[in-house]
Amino acid sequence: MALRRRVFTSRTEQQAQKIVIIGIDFGTSFTKVYFNQGGEVKQPIQFEVNGTKTYFLPTELYYNSSENKLYFHKNVNYEVLKYFKYSMINDDLLTSKELKLKNSTLKVKPEFFCSVYYLAYLIKAVKKEISEILKTTDIKYTINMGCPIDNFSDRNKGVYDMALSVAYQLSDVLANDGMTIGDLFSYYNSNSQKKIPNLQTIPELYAEALWFIDR
Repeated sequence: MALRRRVFTSRTEQQAQKIVIIGIDFGTSFTKVYFNQGGEVKQPIQFEVNGTKTYFLPTELYYNSSENKLYFHKNVNYEVLKYFKYSMINDDLLTSKELKLKNSTLKVKPEFFCSVYYLAYLIKAVKKEISEILKTTDIKYTINMGCPIDNFSDRNKGVYDMALSVAYQLSDVLANDGMTIGDLFSYYNSNSQKKIPNLQTIPELYAEALWFIDR
């Protein structure tokens, strides 16, 4: 009987899973992202905005009120939505009258879904960029996101925790540039109770300090 020859692969030949920490500075006007792969690769993420490479991605979406639909990429025919990062926790800040009127019956603020959709699209793009840089898709991610809270016990932290959790899940299935508030609400209802590890929201000042120390 012929014996089958066993072929052993050395550790250097095996593709080990990469461990990556993503830091998101979810800003009012601009959002910045930095990633660290085991201390070996540490760099900010570049985005293409209007044909130009930049580290500062505008924190804005585009809203088609007739379809009640959000878009990530610029469209001059749609309303520009800004400040949803704050207006989802503060009634004094208004993102859009049309957005508010169209979704007045929802039990969740429409600005919350703006943040979810924006973060989902952002995370999807960032993961794609990191995969290309590291030349692998076998990556385990941890995400730390700076948000406007005073401390780790701030009552608004739960809102941002939920937005990040739902956005991370949505990023894996987000297909096209465009999603209705209704579809976002349905996705939220189906996935908001799932516990996603390795996601954390932290106070903005704390996040900025970590960024400075890490560099």
